[in-house]
Amino acid sequence: MMQRLLLVVPLCFLLGGRPGHADSRGYALAAPLAGITIDGQLDDWPADLPAHALSVTRWAQPLGAADDYSAAFRVGFNAAEKALYVAVAVEDDSNVPVPEGPVGYDVQDGCEVMLKLPGFEPVQYSLRADSLGVSGGGATEAARVAAHWQPGGYQFEGRFDLDRIHGQAVQPVEGTILKLDVALYDVDRDGSVSYVAWMPGDFSQKLADPATQMSSVLLADPASLGRVEGRIDWEDAAEGARLGRVRIESVPTADFSLALPTDSAGAYALELPPGSYQVSAGYRRAASDTPLFAVQTGATTRLEPVSFARPPWGQKVAAGPGKRFRGAGQRVRADAGSRRGSWITLTPADGLPISNIHSIHQDGQGNLWFGSWAGIARYDGQEFVALTTYQFTFDPTVGFVEDSAGNLWFSTSWFGVTRYDGESFVTFSTEDGLADNYVRGIRADGAGNVWFLTPSGVTRYDGQSFTTYTEEDARGFGSVWAIEEDSAGNIWFGGLNDGTAVVSRYDGEDFVDINKAQMKADLSVRRRLRGGR
Repeated sequence: MMQRLLLVVPLCFLLGGRPGHADSRGYALAAPLAGITIDGQLDDWPADLPAHALSVTRWAQPLGAADDYSAAFRVGFNAAEKALYVAVAVEDDSNVPVPEGPVGYDVQDGCEVMLKLPGFEPVQYSLRADSLGVSGGGATEAARVAAHWQPGGYQFEGRFDLDRIHGQAVQPVEGTILKLDVALYDVDRDGSVSYVAWMPGDFSQKLADPATQMSSVLLADPASLGRVEGRIDWEDAAEGARLGRVRIESVPTADFSLALPTDSAGAYALELPPGSYQVSAGYRRAASDTPLFAVQTGATTRLEPVSFARPPWGQKVAAGPGKRFRGAGQRVRADAGSRRGSWITLTPADGLPISNIHSIHQDGQGNLWFGSWAGIARYDGQEFVALTTYQFTFDPTVGFVEDSAGNLWFSTSWFGVTRYDGESFVTFSTEDGLADNYVRGIRADGAGNVWFLTPSGVTRYDGQSFTTYTEEDARGFGSVWAIEEDSAGNIWFGGLNDGTAVVSRYDGEDFVDINKAQMKADLSVRRRLRGGR
């Protein structure tokens, strides 16, 4: 749903406000406001309200010196109006307030405000110089916004009436914790587009998983709060600063709960309402001890450091027995097929028992295997053998691989994976430790492992157990589509996340995310993927 807006042209450009905490991503305080007019000018905002930098690109990489803009936002609330206020100020060398051609989200500068109120689904308000859009079920009339442009920068300002977003009252306003993120589309005159936000990820990730992808904002008067300061002693400091989260919950009931990152030294500090809490830390499915502490109004509570040992990669489970069955298949003598030049075509008329082939593989004995919707078939040069048990019938066989023991593995779209040892079949599914029954890629490595690519992560089978790696272990592991082993035995993974290519490398001990610049600069990466040449 779109609403036309008034474009306010050059007036004063200001940011104001003291910077937020050096590593304030994950948590912020919205202080009381009064007398704010939504006109795109920010001169009526309190000068001492913290400003939070919008400096994180889609994959948590900070903006470099070559980028042409910087931005920050401030947030506050008015309890009597039941309204949330957001102000965004941008310094931009090249801006496009209104495109010359068709209007679209990626052809003009814009701002996105993503909100999730307690007990409701998240919504997204998309602000442009000349329009307002909303998605996620929120009401357009709940937002009042204005934009203000001038050479060298622009501003967005918005008021969001909390009771009107979903048409239901929010009680109470003060003391509420909501989820929030602010993001910017920066379009330059040369057509280049950048996306920066307060938190990593893009809007689809944040709307799908606001608990971890959006920040927590507390609506409260700073004078009513206390302060807590602490430190997490990450065994791996760099990994902890990148992946680790501190979780703080009220006790005995978890009415108040939030998770936030630490700074590079493992430190964290924040203001909290008075009460009793517990704190824990962790990442990759592991968590520390949970010491208790109390917060008092106007006082600072300093906690003893919490230690966190580096957790293992992936989640390992013993492999289940699978479902075993035998079947000799149906043998059909193959005809000669039709020849055209050097090509011979075999069709069902020549004995091919299946059609609409999805995959093909040649095993160590020279047999050809074909996978389709109707099952699988083996061809030894003389005859076809059709294997169309219920595990395969009308289930696309999307991949084959032969492991170091000579077993043949079939990956399918619905039933998991099946191993064939020449006599019997064993099918493994999520019940046996596989991450997902949709296996869209399969690979055997030189160490005897078999890897399975699924929408729920990457699973490795070592003959005894399944170990699943997810996005908690490597970037983009929720959508991996390619896998390759290089001449040094490293395993490379390629995937997509909302159209952005991601590459990760596993050396048997650690995962390393490879960004685009590294791929261009490091010729050895490409040489390894080409077999060491």
